[in-house]
Amino acid sequence: LIARPHFRLAVITNQPYLNEGTLTIDELRAIGDNLRFKFYGSLENLLSREAFLSIQEDYLDIEVCPHLVNENCGCRKPNIELFQKAIQNFGDTTLSPLSSNTFFPARIFVVGDQLSDYEATENLRRKYPNAVVKMVLVISRAGLGRNTNKTLKMGKKRPDKVAKNLFEAAAWISEQSPAKRYMR
Repeated sequence: LIARPHFRLAVITNQPYLNEGTLTIDELRAIGDNLRFKFYGSLENLLSREAFLSIQEDYLDIEVCPHLVNENCGCRKPNIELFQKAIQNFGDTTLSPLSSNTFFPARIFVVGDQLSDYEATENLRRKYPNAVVKMVLVISRAGLGRNTNKTLKMGKKRPDKVAKNLFEAAAWISEQSPAKRYMR
């Protein structure tokens, strides 16, 4: 649904399991390779997996924070350092009128099931006030999204969309796209 030329997908993930030793870098790379294959595979199904993995496209970026919560790094969500890195990596964002060196995206959609995803969305809204920044809370099988939704409601905060799964989140994001009217 979102593997289209006008979308750029950045996966920003906190993975303290790398630091804890319960996830290896090779396992994480395999997950990333599978995600890339599925993403690009939905664009074009004619190439082999190896051909897809060798493509240096600028439609997908995966950024990982391996740090534990108590390490207080700048890359762990809700901080937005990795979001900013992904935005710079795409390189085709709109130039800010304030500076020739400053980039900002026109639209950002954050999809997640954690309170840190919601907080990162708020931080992005502050950093990019001229961008449309939306948050989709996914109610995961693990129940994290449900607990996050309860916490947000208690604080009178709401995500822009609550989705049952990633497919529903992607469909909603696709519906929000101004380019949708030009597509079949």
